[in-house]
Amino acid sequence: MKMIEKQIQAVLDGIKEVEAIKKRAENGETFDFRTDIEPFVNRMSEIAEIYKKEGVGYIQKTPVKYMSDAQIITAGDNLKRLAVSCFAPKVNETQYNRHIYAVTYTQERFLEGLTGGELL
Repeated sequence: MKMIEKQIQAVLDGIKEVEAIKKRAENGETFDFRTDIEPFVNRMSEIAEIYKKEGVGYIQKTPVKYMSDAQIITAGDNLKRLAVSCFAPKVNETQYNRHIYAVTYTQERFLEGLTGGELL
């Protein structure tokens, strides 16, 4: 597996964790800042930053059809936003769902481009 595929999978796994935490928050669970929120947000931020660096670097060397630097950067930034907002029991659901969809869609298209021969 290519290094970028591992980074893409890490982002997709992060989205699954975000969604699980969001459900717990909606069900009334409370979270401690130091033991729950801060470590999770830091870990997702690290995943996002590595993904952005590796993703942009990859497509600059090996362009992938329909994938741009801006999409990769936005997906990483959205992962970081989601990591913070998932702990809140009530958020703007439309915006939250758009970010989930956008990050997931970008990762799926990126993987498709890598595995489906969609290189330029």
